[in-house]
Amino acid sequence: MELPQWKDAIAAFVLRCKCLLDLDEVSFGTYRELVTVDAIFREEKRMRSEDGSVFVLSAFPEFLLDYFDDKFFNSMAPMRHLKFDDCPREKG
Repeated sequence: MELPQWKDAIAAFVLRCKCLLDLDEVSFGTYRELVTVDAIFREEKRMRSEDGSVFVLSAFPEFLLDYFDDKFFNSMAPMRHLKFDDCPREKG
Protein backbone atom coordinates (compact mmCIF):
# COMPACT_ATOMS: atom_id res chain seq x y z
CA MET A 1 0.00 0.00 0.00
CA GLU A 2 1.29 3.44 -0.89
CA LEU A 3 -0.08 6.82 0.03
CA PRO A 4 1.69 9.18 -2.39
CA GLN A 5 0.16 12.25 -0.81
CA TRP A 6 1.85 11.33 2.49
CA LYS A 7 5.22 10.19 1.15
CA ASP A 8 6.98 13.54 1.66
CA ALA A 9 5.47 14.02 5.12
CA ILE A 10 6.53 10.52 6.18
CA ALA A 11 10.05 10.97 4.77
CA ALA A 12 10.36 14.29 6.62
CA PHE A 13 9.08 12.66 9.82
CA VAL A 14 11.72 9.92 9.58
CA LEU A 15 14.50 12.46 8.94
CA ARG A 16 13.35 14.59 11.88
CA CYS A 17 13.23 11.53 14.16
CA LYS A 18 16.77 10.65 13.11
CA CYS A 19 17.83 14.17 14.04
CA LEU A 20 15.90 14.31 17.31
CA LEU A 21 17.11 10.93 18.53
CA ASP A 22 20.60 11.23 16.99
CA LEU A 23 20.30 8.11 14.83
CA ASP A 24 22.59 7.38 11.87
CA GLU A 25 20.25 5.03 10.00
CA VAL A 26 16.61 4.13 10.49
CA SER A 27 15.57 0.71 9.29
CA PHE A 28 12.11 -0.65 10.00
CA GLY A 29 13.45 -2.63 12.97
CA THR A 30 15.32 0.36 14.36
CA TYR A 31 12.25 2.52 13.93
CA ARG A 32 10.03 0.07 15.80
CA GLU A 33 12.59 -0.38 18.57
CA LEU A 34 13.94 3.14 19.12
CA VAL A 35 11.45 5.67 17.73
CA THR A 36 8.75 5.40 20.35
CA VAL A 37 6.37 7.93 21.81
CA ASP A 38 8.25 7.62 25.10
CA ALA A 39 11.67 8.18 23.47
CA ILE A 40 10.37 11.24 21.62
CA PHE A 41 8.78 12.60 24.81
CA ARG A 42 11.97 12.09 26.86
CA GLU A 43 14.12 13.86 24.27
CA GLU A 44 11.62 16.71 23.90
CA LYS A 45 11.50 17.10 27.68
CA ARG A 46 15.30 17.15 27.87
CA MET A 47 15.50 19.79 25.13
CA ARG A 48 12.87 21.92 26.85
CA SER A 49 14.65 21.82 30.20
CA GLU A 50 18.12 22.45 28.71
CA ASP A 51 17.51 25.37 26.42
CA GLY A 52 13.76 25.90 26.15
CA SER A 53 13.61 24.63 22.58
CA VAL A 54 10.99 22.35 21.07
CA PHE A 55 11.09 19.96 18.13
CA VAL A 56 7.84 19.71 16.20
CA LEU A 57 6.79 16.34 14.77
CA SER A 58 3.51 15.44 13.09
CA ALA A 59 1.57 12.61 14.72
CA PHE A 60 -0.14 11.32 11.57
CA PRO A 61 3.02 10.05 9.79
CA GLU A 62 3.97 8.36 13.06
CA PHE A 63 0.57 6.69 13.22
CA LEU A 64 0.92 5.39 9.64
CA LEU A 65 4.42 4.02 10.25
CA ASP A 66 3.32 2.37 13.49
CA TYR A 67 0.23 0.84 11.88
CA PHE A 68 1.67 -0.63 8.66
CA ASP A 69 4.41 -3.20 8.05
CA ASP A 70 8.01 -3.00 6.83
CA LYS A 71 7.04 -2.93 3.13
CA PHE A 72 5.06 0.24 3.74
CA PHE A 73 7.93 1.75 5.74
CA ASN A 74 10.48 0.96 3.01
CA SER A 75 8.29 2.37 0.24
CA MET A 76 7.33 5.52 2.17
CA ALA A 77 10.69 6.39 3.74
CA PRO A 78 13.22 5.86 0.94
CA MET A 79 15.43 8.70 2.25
CA ARG A 80 15.86 7.13 5.68
CA HIS A 81 19.65 6.92 5.17
CA LEU A 82 20.02 10.69 4.58
CA LYS A 83 20.84 13.26 7.25
CA PHE A 84 18.71 16.24 8.23
CA ASP A 85 20.82 19.09 6.77
CA ASP A 86 19.97 21.63 9.44
CA CYS A 87 19.48 19.35 12.41
CA PRO A 88 19.33 21.64 15.45
CA ARG A 89 20.41 18.76 17.68
CA GLU A 90 23.79 18.23 15.98
CA LYS A 91 26.74 19.16 18.07
CA GLY A 92 29.68 21.12 16.73
